[in-house]
Amino acid sequence: EIYREQGDGIDLIILDLGMPGMGGHKALGLLRESDPEVKVIIASGYSVNGQVKNSLEAGAAGYIGKPYRLHDMLHKVREILDG
Repeated sequence: EIYREQGDGIDLIILDLGMPGMGGHKALGLLRESDPEVKVIIASGYSVNGQVKNSLEAGAAGYIGKPYRLHDMLHKVREILDG
């Protein structure tokens, strides 16, 4: 809902696959439906196989495993924004 209203001012979204409600993978799908160019990083404690792999194949721009250090997250954000 926020992205629909303010998407022009949002450069990057970070989603957790295990977030409550609809979950990160479904949220990714809805975001990509509304804007195929949206940049999304998946943050997850799951391995890169399975649901993370599905999310990357569905258009997530990147993945960072949890737990992560702030430095690693900042590096991933910079990588995606510059890429």
